[in-house]
Amino acid sequence: MLVTGSTEPVTSFYCFIVNELEKALLELERKKKPVVPIRQLQSGKEAYVWLVEANKTNELFALKVYRDLEMRSFRTQRHYLEDRYVGAQDKIRRAIKTGNKIGRAFIQHTWVMREHYFLKKLASQTEYLPKLIVPLENGALLEYFGTQEQAAPRLSDVSLPKSLHQQLIELLLLQIELYLANGIVHGDFSAFNILWWEGRPIVIDFPQAIDVRESKRVPTLLKRDIRNMFSYFRIRDESMVEQIANELLESYSLPTMEYTLL
Repeated sequence: MLVTGSTEPVTSFYCFIVNELEKALLELERKKKPVVPIRQLQSGKEAYVWLVEANKTNELFALKVYRDLEMRSFRTQRHYLEDRYVGAQDKIRRAIKTGNKIGRAFIQHTWVMREHYFLKKLASQTEYLPKLIVPLENGALLEYFGTQEQAAPRLSDVSLPKSLHQQLIELLLLQIELYLANGIVHGDFSAFNILWWEGRPIVIDFPQAIDVRESKRVPTLLKRDIRNMFSYFRIRDESMVEQIANELLESYSLPTMEYTLL
């Protein structure tokens, strides 16, 4: 019996999940932030998330642990090399292209570190993302939104009154601009990666975000983020997407056209 989309037996797949959770819990103990798992909140294409409780304070957190590279849907190596700085490390560059153990380990490590870096960078500038409580080798202990009984829903699962649409669109566009001002494009900005809690959006999942200094696809990814966000509000106006994206790119002296990829 196999897991859909995977070539790994269920027992092997389950053992990986348990082992990675145990590693994260031990790492948190070493870092003087011990927690107790309550239940699994979700299983996404890149990571698993558990609701955990602090041993001493009973405070709730979200513990995010990433899937193994071979078990999840990841960008192609070609796009990884286009969007990440690998520099003069020819050995690493070749390893990523061939997909060997060294290349996979490098991608896995930088994928996790990227989310840590971007969350830290934006932490003092916006209240609309989770706080990074403790960075982990293969995940993160994050601020939790919800109650012990019910986690905050994704925006995609919430039907908001139309009277809130314009205000929320403006707020989300401001978040996209804030990221760009910090040299970041989220890369997967949509109602599926936004939580809705106590009347405000919380943007999540930053590991696929790109640094505008590294990527050759900034215009395309920025437009996709705006387009995907608009789709929640049933706005399908490509000329508006183009206009907003180009104005933002020009404001921060970024190219409005993709580089020619060789």
